[in-house]
Amino acid sequence: MTTFTQFPTKFSRLLNGLGRRFSYSVNEFLQYIYYRKLQFLSRFFRRPRSRNHLRNIKSLQDIGVDTLAPGDFSQKIRLLSWPANDLNIDNITKLGIYHESPGYALLTKTLYLPNRIGLYSTDGIAIDKSQTYRGQGKHEKLGNQPKQCCVPKEAKLDHRLFIYMGPLFGHFGHFLTESISRLWYTVENKDDYYLLFHGEKRLLDLAHIKSFFGLLGVNSNRLVIHDVPTRLANVVIPYASISNRAEIFFAHKKSPELVASNHFGDRRINPSSQPLYLSRIQLNSGKSKYLGEGKLLNYLEKKNVRIVSPQTLSLSEQIELFNRHETIIGAQGSAFHNVLFSLDPKILLYLCSSVGSNYFMIDAIKNNRAMYAQCVNQMPRIPLTKITPKKKFKRYYFIDWDKAVDAIRELGI
Repeated sequence: MTTFTQFPTKFSRLLNGLGRRFSYSVNEFLQYIYYRKLQFLSRFFRRPRSRNHLRNIKSLQDIGVDTLAPGDFSQKIRLLSWPANDLNIDNITKLGIYHESPGYALLTKTLYLPNRIGLYSTDGIAIDKSQTYRGQGKHEKLGNQPKQCCVPKEAKLDHRLFIYMGPLFGHFGHFLTESISRLWYTVENKDDYYLLFHGEKRLLDLAHIKSFFGLLGVNSNRLVIHDVPTRLANVVIPYASISNRAEIFFAHKKSPELVASNHFGDRRINPSSQPLYLSRIQLNSGKSKYLGEGKLLNYLEKKNVRIVSPQTLSLSEQIELFNRHETIIGAQGSAFHNVLFSLDPKILLYLCSSVGSNYFMIDAIKNNRAMYAQCVNQMPRIPLTKITPKKKFKRYYFIDWDKAVDAIRELGI
């Protein structure tokens, strides 16, 4: 006999068992039902919306961002929002986009500590340019590293020439932004060097990281992560070519473009006019889950759009895709960072809830024609989702079908 106190546990098992028979987990299903309920109720408390979903199409010049970058870049980015100013424009008006070289420093007698991101002087003072900063004004320091630390009594001395690279991330998006942000120096200087990272050694064996450095021409024995305190006799610290959500230098595209050039070699790229859609429907875990994508995929298939799941492809295959297809569509996510490998400007459509600063900055240095369409809504959390034992995603989003289709039609599809 089931007592009242046992019912929640058994009910949870029943729902999770049923969830395995469908494409959505119970967590996602409840999120979807709760969101649709709020969407239905909100109809009674808002003004009627115009039938023209795209009544707020703005270029960057319309909102005063024409001084953000030189040339006609401000005319190539379009912002679609319902209603106006819902895309949080303020965060992109304060970004820094620079043509000049980031610069570097050549130091002797520095200290590497495995548990501290960044380098320190031999008396324990943090070297500012070796730190990783984020956010507007670069006010966020990764890991909140102290300005001064205790110097270990015993630290081995390494006489090799190192180029300090900062933190090594396994996450694809962070790897293509922060982890390669100092690689521009290696493209300009062909010295006999070793690349020094902070992070876990197992990350060096990840397929996309091994492929990237292999195509760059860097042997795996030149990728170094120390696991004990080490004094460095000589180290070059290139300044970061990107600080997430803060600034970017045109130098950031040098290493990915070299990787793409080495991949193709003398082989000719065969361009395709067929649009490419980056699907997230096969993602089993991660930061964001997009519901309602299945209906959109059916529509795109009828329009002869090629649909791929980037996470199932090798790095070389993704490089091929982003160089072959001229028009690329998808929900705003790390897969779009593959555009760094493209050797020609692209036409991009981001399905998003707000403009992601990093995507915006990358579009600027790649000279892309990009359109950010606000057709994705974040779904609220509800207490009932706690019945599932594990949360596979941090956030759940729902793709607004009408708005997404209107945005895609803007591309002539």
